[in-house]
Amino acid sequence: MKIVSWNCHYGLSKEKAEIILDTFPDADIFVIQECKKKDIDTFDQNWKYKDWHGDDQDIKSDLGVAIFSKNYINKCNSIFNRNFRYVVPYTVKIDNKTLTLFTVWTKSAPFYYDENVTKAVCSSEYKELINNGAIIIGDFNTGHSEEYPNRYIDLCKNLNEFKNCALGKPEEFKNTFFSYTQNKMYLNDFCFISKTLDTNTKEIKYNIHDNWSDNEYNQKSWHGSDHCPISVDFTL
Repeated sequence: MKIVSWNCHYGLSKEKAEIILDTFPDADIFVIQECKKKDIDTFDQNWKYKDWHGDDQDIKSDLGVAIFSKNYINKCNSIFNRNFRYVVPYTVKIDNKTLTLFTVWTKSAPFYYDENVTKAVCSSEYKELINNGAIIIGDFNTGHSEEYPNRYIDLCKNLNEFKNCALGKPEEFKNTFFSYTQNKMYLNDFCFISKTLDTNTKEIKYNIHDNWSDNEYNQKSWHGSDHCPISVDFTL
């Protein structure tokens, strides 16, 4: 099962959709942040399942997080707490296993960015999902860098029931986000797997696809986005 996560930056245009599909033709699941609801029809392939989540708390924005699946996913989990913005659980069935995939694009309220994730995994309604096996992937908005190392350290500490899929590899500290306002690079995008699921996983192949180019303003860009994709292959 191959999952690709990418913050496409203010909407998934047809051009961006073609790029991400061409770059990852073998992906089973795409998790796309900053996607508009109308953009879920931009992927012109036949998808077994596609879904989008935003909310009416962002009155000035119609952006949200979308998921596209060729295999494995068949529904948004009925146990879904909208207060964690946005940490959206989906049911994944692969062979005889059932697990939960949480798609992430964190917001600044009611909790501060990655606190939406750390509080969600501690909540009573999600506890059973995590105990049965869970993957969390997306844009956590943590802004980890050499300048701010504690943001990543605190995130891992608060997700102590999970393992970072990049742990122990050089890719762990590759940058996934370029700040146009600060002209700096950060690590913002992560994939975590619950330890209960990790013990039954044969192999995890994790990659950050950081082949950045410069836009017309001499700023880093990945085909029009300030984020580059991450991909994770799971052999369960």
